[in-house]
Amino acid sequence: MPLYEEVMRRAPSHLRTLVSCGDVLILLNQPLPPAPEEADVVCYAVREEVDRLRNHGVFFLSHEAPDELDMMLQKPSIREIHEYTATRRCVMDIGLWLLSDRAVRVLRTRSMAGSHTKCSVFADGFREYDLYGEFGLALGKQPLRHDPLVQQLRVKIVTLPEARFFHYGTTEDMILSTVAIQNTERSSEKFLRTTMSRHPAAVFQNARVHATLAEDQRSTWVENSEVSAGWSLQHHSVITGLPRNTWTLHVPAYVCIDVVPVRGEGGGDKQGWVVRPYGFNDIFRGYITEESTEFLGMPIECWLRKHDLRIETLTNGNNANMLTSSVQRSSRGVRRWRILAFSFFG
Repeated sequence: MPLYEEVMRRAPSHLRTLVSCGDVLILLNQPLPPAPEEADVVCYAVREEVDRLRNHGVFFLSHEAPDELDMMLQKPSIREIHEYTATRRCVMDIGLWLLSDRAVRVLRTRSMAGSHTKCSVFADGFREYDLYGEFGLALGKQPLRHDPLVQQLRVKIVTLPEARFFHYGTTEDMILSTVAIQNTERSSEKFLRTTMSRHPAAVFQNARVHATLAEDQRSTWVENSEVSAGWSLQHHSVITGLPRNTWTLHVPAYVCIDVVPVRGEGGGDKQGWVVRPYGFNDIFRGYITEESTEFLGMPIECWLRKHDLRIETLTNGNNANMLTSSVQRSSRGVRRWRILAFSFFG
């Protein structure tokens, strides 16, 4: 937030709208460069290695005018990056944009549903219009997406050479970014600190872990939990919200568990937990009826078939109520939880 506040404080008066991503952290080791006056859209960027560029938005700039945008690509391939950088330089979008009122009006116009709209239209007459995937691809002098209205906007790129960019868009990003921040040496007392484990790619926060960890315990996150000695944790796993326990449980690699305390219906004294297993690489997107929707690392249809379940028993036709399973605090409830866990992970 301090960075965003400073950007707005120093922005020209006509750049009154700031757009930022909620899953990034930018640490700035330099004074913030001034935002260009003669622009409708100002995008902030950092320099990154090619392998990282392919997972983000990329600005391609003229060598002669390094603040002038030629074109933007979303998650370009390595081949595309090499192709376009043969005559240009490139920097990575950090999801921090300033917009003029004119740019906001263009966005509003393009977000209104027209007679030829093919995508989803909302009740208020607006349609789905992606800021980065549609609006962004039409910006610049040589955009890959043709849109005369958007191309009228003046665009400037502000590169932050000393900035560090941390992404939290995926489960693995969350772990790697936190580890990278922890390993950043800073003298400032305000530097973000977190309790880390003795393993370089594992994060323990407000957690008691009695289980033996393997040497390759990479990409592991345990928070607000107690993992008893009877647990067997593999790599690529996130464990959150586990109550105190003495259970024996094997959690395979790429399986995550989230446990949330709940009360019974009507606000009575009956208490329990909701267990929410999910896959390390699940993207939490899509309807249960779509083949591309994944759960615990596999297509949802395959998972259902593997566990002798039918979609009709879990859904009203659009979505599912299958990601939560309530258990009691009693020992019987614990046994049920363990059986449930083996059922989900097996």
